[in-house]
Amino acid sequence: MLWGSRGFHKVEMRPHRHDMHELFFCLNNEGVQHIGGKSCAFMRGRAFFLYSGVWHHLSHTEKNAGEFVFFCFDPGHFLDCGMEDIHRQMQRGRDEKIFFSGTETNYLKENIETAVKLYEELNAGRLLSEDMTKGLLAMLTVSFFRSVGMDIKSSAPRSEDTRLKKLCSELIANPAWAFSLDEAAQKTGMSRAKFTRKFKSLNGMSFCEFVNDVRLKKACRLLADKDISVSEAAFKSGFDNLGYFHRAFKDKFGHTPLNVKKIYGENSYPHFIKEERA
Repeated sequence: MLWGSRGFHKVEMRPHRHDMHELFFCLNNEGVQHIGGKSCAFMRGRAFFLYSGVWHHLSHTEKNAGEFVFFCFDPGHFLDCGMEDIHRQMQRGRDEKIFFSGTETNYLKENIETAVKLYEELNAGRLLSEDMTKGLLAMLTVSFFRSVGMDIKSSAPRSEDTRLKKLCSELIANPAWAFSLDEAAQKTGMSRAKFTRKFKSLNGMSFCEFVNDVRLKKACRLLADKDISVSEAAFKSGFDNLGYFHRAFKDKFGHTPLNVKKIYGENSYPHFIKEERA
């Protein structure tokens, strides 16, 4: 799931976090972004990376509102697109608390142009828009990490990381697969304890949380099909307990499965972000 929004900020915001990554771009110089205990003033064209689960909030200047455009996407987005190196680089950026981009003049200018183009593409419904938006988001993400001078040597994949990435890709592609924690650890050639530790470090959530997350997102996508009922969407996504499915779905998206199906039926797209506030 990838979506974007453009707007202004005039009201003091409380610290919050959500389960999607957010790539945020300043369109003027009027504001301050606070992420993970660090702060950075707005600069037109500068980017902020708000990683999944990291606390953040905006504050504004006394004179004018902060203007911005941002894009939210699933933690497994680049894995789903087959871009494992970008996913791994984001994990490294999160671990090293790299929240703020560089400020080189050409980078800022190109950021504005590409971010605006991505926002327009997301809302245009043109031919091959989905492929175009994936490419533009990848370009913005790569440019972000290049702008801060991250080296490439230390981000080379290790065999364990490669096996973990492959497992995550398989789970995203087939969320209904009934992998147990022990089976998943065995599949990657690691002990249960090591697998548990490395999986959470890589994805920001436990194995069970990850499986539940991809299943809920799969169910949400299936609900767009008018021929698939709520119960069928649940079963096809790997849920065999409808009561638990309904509770987990509403907890994540803030809406019941039936309500989401109605929204799809009205030719709308349910842009939900389940936020956790301080």
